[in-house]
Amino acid sequence: MVLELEHLVQPKVAKLKQRIYEALGAEKPINLYYGFRAISIDVITDYAFDNCYNLLERDDFGVPFFSMITDLVPSIWFFQQFPLVQQLAVKTPLWLAKLMNKSLGSFMQLQADCREQIVAVKAAMDAGKRPARMTIFHQLLTPDVTEGHVTPTIDELKDEAYDLLAAASETAGNAMTLAAYNIVCNEDIYKNLAAELKEAFPDPSVELDFLTLEKLPYLTGVIKEGLRLSFGAISRLPRATPEPGAMFNGYPIPPGTIVSMSSWMMHRNEDIFPNAEKFDPSRWLDPVTARVLDKHLVAFGKGSRQCLGMPLAFCELYVTLGTIFRHFENLKADKTELQGLVYEEYFMSIHPANARKFHVFAE
Repeated sequence: MVLELEHLVQPKVAKLKQRIYEALGAEKPINLYYGFRAISIDVITDYAFDNCYNLLERDDFGVPFFSMITDLVPSIWFFQQFPLVQQLAVKTPLWLAKLMNKSLGSFMQLQADCREQIVAVKAAMDAGKRPARMTIFHQLLTPDVTEGHVTPTIDELKDEAYDLLAAASETAGNAMTLAAYNIVCNEDIYKNLAAELKEAFPDPSVELDFLTLEKLPYLTGVIKEGLRLSFGAISRLPRATPEPGAMFNGYPIPPGTIVSMSSWMMHRNEDIFPNAEKFDPSRWLDPVTARVLDKHLVAFGKGSRQCLGMPLAFCELYVTLGTIFRHFENLKADKTELQGLVYEEYFMSIHPANARKFHVFAE
């Protein structure tokens, strides 16, 4: 599946590479904090909707879009406590929502656009038209009736569409930002990664393919450290213990018991990851050690609830970081201030709006 989608990722990465060349040529810094996030959104909208948002084409990489997502995240907690308010909020007319609050208006417009897109897909399917390319929603609207699946409603799919966008807006972008920052700010890591990429791709004009990139041990270590120290979700994710119950460290857990864990605590466990706060790609280089560490890398979750977007995210991470650091060997960045590293929201790992974003520039 990933190889089928790589053709969506490559042109987005090529566009970001072009933007970096243009910025450095004009002796200007470029905001990769949003550049990396724009790649994720452009890929998922192209794949899910066959309607790319083209945030990479915008001068600011679509800052208003990401601000809209992050501004609305805290409302999740409020609506959990007051579900009646949520029912009223989602029924607010679009024109009124735009007058009441800019972020709410943008959110309602996004939901309206998602709904319109899904309605168009369904209408084309009902008319027997074959799509030029299958999207997620073509597949969701064609359930396997032999398995007893029920076709989701338009409103259910509209909510799924928003969830896809919200998830794509921060997760892979966080990992790429953290990894790139640590590469640029660490001369040895930068040198080792650039040397590995040059050896694998001596001709800088060729496209860096995913199959080759994922076999590079140092790049893989960089990516896994980026995933370990960044977060798609920081907070504990609850799960219900299935029948007939379970045993954990000698303790019986009855069926139906809610259990949870946090990737933050797992990834910073000194017993598993010594010197856990250090960004250290070399900890993944020994194959035997790496197999042990992989068991405890839960950036995408584990088991039946593991993130479905993991293969696509890995493709984005490998192709983006591989391409950028094969072509740019002298990038610099300002050190991030400590107050910019705190989290303002502890589910989607959102930093304060006024935190200094990750910009790169040439020496």
